Amino acid sequence: MDELYVEDEKEIAAAKPLRLKFAPIEHSGTTYDSMVLREPTWGEITEASKLQGSAMVVKLLSSVTGLNAFVINKLPQGVVQAASSYFEAFTPASPKDGEA
Repeated sequence: MDELYVEDEKEIAAAKPLRLKFAPIEHSGTTYDSMVLREPTWGEITEASKLQGSAMVVKLLSSVTGLNAFVINKLPQGVVQAASSYFEAFTPASPKDGEA
């Protein structure tokens, strides 16, 4: 088999995980005070994208961190906003008004 000529090559490094700390949240005998965000897989983004609004954020956070929805729904808004900002680098941009 002939080798295919490749002019350019780009190695994609995984994004660094990010730990977010927050005030303790108690649930089912466990105390949560932080979560570690990692780069989501395409499958996790696809599954979360089937939902709308806050349900989409809860699904993505749960998939990536392993936290359940109860704990995620108790997170301070600032923590959720920080997580959303982290995920922006990995999610497709929404079309602007008038574009499709």
